[in-house]
Amino acid sequence: MIKKEGIPAGYHRRKTMTYEQVKQDEAVRVYIDQADASLKALGFTEHSFQHVTRVAQTAGWILETLGYPERTVELVKIAGYLHDIGNVVNRVDHSQSGAVMAFQVRNHLSADGIVGKNTWRKLLRE
Repeated sequence: MIKKEGIPAGYHRRKTMTYEQVKQDEAVRVYIDQADASLKALGFTEHSFQHVTRVAQTAGWILETLGYPERTVELVKIAGYLHDIGNVVNRVDHSQSGAVMAFQVRNHLSADGIVGKNTWRKLLRE
């Protein structure tokens, strides 16, 4: 069944999350700290809040300069800020692990970077 607006019945719009909210999220902060510690242990350079903030701001500036919509700029800043959290789980495929972890954090699931049954259930409801 489709509602007038073209939105499927039973679908609930999510509250839009902002870059500032992501930066203040305690779980995100813990994962960034832990990812930085994991990378230091492997001999990599600094990947802490300074790094992810710079990536987020630079990506946002580029899209803003190119005239992208405000929400797109906000989303690229969020992606830039979260881009390294997957290093907690896996260095080789950290971008994929990080994307799954970001979804899990956003949906209050155990953020392990693995698409298990709870993550699948939540994904299929989206």
